Amino acid sequence: MNLYIAAHAHHVDDVPAEKSKELLNTLLAHTTQPKYVVSVPWLNKSDLIIWDNTCVLHRAMGGAFEGKYRRDLRRTTVHDNSSTAWGLNPVGVYPTTI
Repeated sequence: MNLYIAAHAHHVDDVPAEKSKELLNTLLAHTTQPKYVVSVPWLNKSDLIIWDNTCVLHRAMGGAFEGKYRRDLRRTTVHDNSSTAWGLNPVGVYPTTI
């Protein structure tokens, strides 16, 4: 079971709005403590960073590579074929991807 939180999280199902907002803020404050944060400096144009979106929060910090190197982003997705792969969506109905 995973708990997906980030700045874009809207609410917690079945929790009153104010309590949901408070809970998300508490969880986000906990997960973004300095002891859990890793900052990777871009030192060379050939640097590569790989992360698992199901396990980490991530974001680019302002100006970390702007103007220094061309940013080339590529995404690879591994299909999860488990019984809970698509969350609360009906079985056999896949989310739309663009």
